[in-house]
Formats: sequence, C-alpha cells, structure tokens
Amino acid sequence: LEFRRVLFRSAQRVVRKEIHVTRIWRAVHAGQYYPDAYLSPDDLVREVDAIRDIGGEMPGVVSMYGAWALFGYNERLGAYNALMNVHIQPEYVRKLMFDLYHRALKEGPGNPHFYPYSRYFADPDRVSILREGLRRFPDHPYATMMNFFVAIEDPSLTTDQRLSYYAAYDAN
Repeated sequence: LEFRRVLFRSAQRVVRKEIHVTRIWRAVHAGQYYPDAYLSPDDLVREVDAIRDIGGEMPGVVSMYGAWALFGYNERLGAYNALMNVHIQPEYVRKLMFDLYHRALKEGPGNPHFYPYSRYFADPDRVSILREGLRRFPDHPYATMMNFFVAIEDPSLTTDQRLSYYAAYDAN
C-alpha cells in the first residue's frame, strides 16, 4: 500500500510539471498565432517557478529550462507584440532570460553543459563564464569550443595568452 502511495505521488508530481511545461511551450510556440496560448514573459517566469516549487530536478535544470524558454520567446517577440497589441521590449525579456541563466549557473555550477550557452545566449559576461567553465572542466568535450571562443572574444588577452587558448583548441 505504501508503495502505491509513493508511486501515485510521484506520478502526480510528473503530471503537475507537465502541465506547466505544456503551458510554457504552448505560449512560446503557439502564442505568436493564438491569443489563447499567449503568456507574458512574467507569466512564463511564474510557470518556471511553479516547476521549481514542485521539485525533483537536478540543480539548475529548471532555471536553464526557463532561460531557454525566454530565449525562444524573445525570438518571437515581434509576433507576440503584434498579435496581442502589447509593447514588450526585447531588453526586458533578455534580462529575465539572463536572470534565469545566471541562476542556473549558481544553482548547478557542477553542470558542464551550462557554461557554453553563455555564447549562444550572447551573454555580456560570456568570456568570464567560459573561463569559469574551463577552470572547472578543462578536459570536458566542451572545453575545445570554450577555448576557441575565449581566444577570439577576449580582447584583454596578450598574444601569448591567445596562442595558448588556440593551442588548447587545436590539441583536441
């Protein structure tokens, strides 16, 4: 009987999460065409927070998921603004995205997959984030890519430093 209760609670938690996930992705992908699917950026963050409140995910994963959702939302922002006759600024959506992304890095610093996305998200702090990823995970497969991006994007590097990043990139 106890096993059934635990199983039921676990299934219930999964279903509750999926409801929030469905709302998020419905808003991101269909909200640009269907007003009933639309959510504001603040509503999306509330849905992400609801997933976080349910719990059970690896550290940082929910925040990273929210950052991704807001990244996709920002790509479609013109369509949402036109459909809903709102005037949400892209800078505001990017701020929310970066807030969640930086939260993911703080919550899950041991996740090597988070660091390279600083470049994909065009994070203004990406060079320092990539350097931290390299410090933590120098032998990870992503290190090759992170070495290359530090080499080409860090204007403070001396020629010798830049060459050492290129050498680490070429070594792999």
